Amino acid sequence: MVMDSWNDVALVSSEMEKFLCELLLDSSQPISERFRAFFSLRNLKGASTRNALILGWSLPPFTTLT
Repeated sequence: MVMDSWNDVALVSSEMEKFLCELLLDSSQPISERFRAFFSLRNLKGASTRNALILGWSLPPFTTLT
C-alpha cells in the first residue's frame, strides 16, 4: 500500500480493494480481520469502499458497538 501525501489516501490495486471489501462484509471472518479491513478501507477513496464501509458497519458484530 502506497500513500499519496497530497491527499492522505492510500493507493491500492482494484484486486486489493475488492478483497478488503469482501473481507469486511464476510461475517464468518474473525472480528480482528474485519477490523483490519475496515481501517484499511477508511484510508481509500471511492464509491465502492464508501459503500462497503457503510454496509459493513451495519452488520454484526459492528452493530453491537453503538
